[in-house]
Amino acid sequence: VSSANFTLRDGNKIITSSKDSTARVWDSNSGAIIHKLEGHRNIVNWANFDSTESYAVTASDDSTAIIWDLSNGSIKYVLRGHRDKVTSANFSLDSKLCVTSSIDGTIKIWDVSTGQEIRTINCGQGKVWHANFDVFGYYVLSTGNNDVKMWNTKFGYLVKTFELPNQ
Repeated sequence: VSSANFTLRDGNKIITSSKDSTARVWDSNSGAIIHKLEGHRNIVNWANFDSTESYAVTASDDSTAIIWDLSNGSIKYVLRGHRDKVTSANFSLDSKLCVTSSIDGTIKIWDVSTGQEIRTINCGQGKVWHANFDVFGYYVLSTGNNDVKMWNTKFGYLVKTFELPNQ
């Protein structure tokens, strides 16, 4: 298991990602599997819910992310555009946007309603391990090899770099 996340509202569901190229949605009370999400061709690195619990997103070593419709466990959109492994994928709190990160050094912002790429940001920090929105969707944080960068979501410019001290 490479990741595990609760639903935001009540925690009644859990989503996990796995090396077997799948993700699973679980009932957190009974432990029953609600959906087995199959569609990736390689390890699934990350899985998370949107705030409405209508959708999930997965990130994979097959260089794609997938938005899933949780009413039936089907693929809504395959997000293609990264040139290497996708390391994370997360929704904005309003569930209108999705951000993905990749070891290709970029983050991409996607429109959840269409599956279309809105913006690519070249992070200039080598591999990007994780990206996530602030609560308002105005900014995205990306983690790289030894720093964290804050990006403006609408225009894609760098706002601030947080450098970790040498360890």
